[in-house]
Amino acid sequence: MIPVISLTLVILLYRMEVYMRPALHISLLLLLASGCAQSSYYYQAVSGQARLIFSQQAVEDLDAVSADQLEGRLVHVEQILGFSKSNLLLPSGKRYTKYVDVEGDFVLWNVVAAEEFSTEPERWCFPVAGCVSYRGYFARSNAMKFAKQIQGASLDVQVNGVAAYSTLGWFNDPLLSSFLFWPKPALAGLLIHELAHSKLYVSGDSSFNEAFASFVEQEGLRQFMRMHANVEQQRNWVLRKAQRFRFHDYLLNWKSELQLLYNQPISASAKRLLKHQLIEEVKSCYRRNIDELGGGVFDGYFSTPLNNARLALFAAYNAQIGVFESLFRQANSWSEFYVLAKQLADMPQTQRAIRMAALLEPAPLSKIEVTNASYGQNSDKIQCNTLSYHSFDGEFSGAKDNGVGSGGYW
Repeated sequence: MIPVISLTLVILLYRMEVYMRPALHISLLLLLASGCAQSSYYYQAVSGQARLIFSQQAVEDLDAVSADQLEGRLVHVEQILGFSKSNLLLPSGKRYTKYVDVEGDFVLWNVVAAEEFSTEPERWCFPVAGCVSYRGYFARSNAMKFAKQIQGASLDVQVNGVAAYSTLGWFNDPLLSSFLFWPKPALAGLLIHELAHSKLYVSGDSSFNEAFASFVEQEGLRQFMRMHANVEQQRNWVLRKAQRFRFHDYLLNWKSELQLLYNQPISASAKRLLKHQLIEEVKSCYRRNIDELGGGVFDGYFSTPLNNARLALFAAYNAQIGVFESLFRQANSWSEFYVLAKQLADMPQTQRAIRMAALLEPAPLSKIEVTNASYGQNSDKIQCNTLSYHSFDGEFSGAKDNGVGSGGYW
């Protein structure tokens, strides 16, 4: 039985039928029988996607002022899509041929959550996409409402604005005002990332999907800059890339420190206090080592509270990129790389996790990247106060004496 609240959904689905593949159409209809709460979520999802579809405009249909503003950006997009197809084997089809003004910096808001003493994200399961580590909302108010519902003593929650997303080829994704006017390298990286999702997607494995797309973005953008940027632009990009890698390593190391704490056989109250101390040290250590960590480039990351959910989201995109770096070094071409990645994707999840762990190793930067960016040459200068976990023996008299204070070097 379809709840009354879902009748509008049926109408929307009917109107969208020309755009929607039958499998997705049927899956969404079946979901309508899952109860009011679920129906409300899917209603906002389908209606939000419908608004994007019905708001798309061909450039020639825009008014003269808007068309003039877009003209230069569309030249960039055409260049990026042409490069992605010919060099990265990522055809775009009819995607990114129309435009939508979303009237803001974000088109979507994702809610990510993690248990109080875990750096692994909570998972929500959907048809087609499988189980993922976020819930997406087209209205920020709805995302905040859901975040407040699940936030409590046992969950850390993060609401994250999203400038673009991929429908995995179900729809012809448009160009959005939320990202179209980004600097050219950032725009190229985003489009490559989203096209990579359509190339390979594993239902139920967010970490695999995001790491795969992030690597294709990283390597694809490196090749794009080599072909379409001058020497000075390439140097600046290499420097920013090195800074980003260094900061990524910094946060991933702290994620590991927190997980080590959560695994200790100590009381919840002790873990809670030490968790607070460690998170404060993430921020204070960043400030003490700011010259080695980008010189202030990443200050914005600490403008909102840091918690398990934020670190879990960060890790989903970055922690396993090295897996695909290893595969890429084994391959002689992009086509061979995709074959190797597909073989990995086709493994049962447990076997895939074991194989990915074996492949995960840091990849060296090229000589030009080391020379221009000095990446990794001063890693011993970053000193943070971490916990002496080896001192835990099952007895824990209090957090103060065994807390933050031992020197850890990364």
